[in-house]
Amino acid sequence: MKLRTLIFLGLLPLLLVLALLVREIAWRHGHPLAQPSAPAPDEAYVAEVRSLPESPLLAPQSSGVFVRGRWALLRSLQPQLVFVGSCDNVDTRWMGRRRLVIECQLRSGEPRLLQALVEDVVIELVIQPHFARARAPAPFAT
Repeated sequence: MKLRTLIFLGLLPLLLVLALLVREIAWRHGHPLAQPSAPAPDEAYVAEVRSLPESPLLAPQSSGVFVRGRWALLRSLQPQLVFVGSCDNVDTRWMGRRRLVIECQLRSGEPRLLQALVEDVVIELVIQPHFARARAPAPFAT
């Protein structure tokens, strides 16, 4: 009886780590990186543009920007989603140690800044509307 209990208690941490690993892999598979991560100038924070799973609440092919601390390696535990939108291009730029600017070339829908402040990081959103290109006028027939 005691041997089974010891084996179970010995395997319990391993099973917990395995479950956490499966959760992390599933989260990263459902939220793949859309472009390389952008670390802050002092590398204390990282901004990640990730594709979001399809949802009736989101526009098709939506992207999200997540902000995390440098050492927050397990993204699935506390993902800080700060922006969501359907954009042709999402650009994240650090304008200082604690100022992140997200630029969205709007494709469709209404992009949303979900959090303007994460810990001490101020987040700003710039939306570039997608205008249709004008066609050249037709030549006059003479």
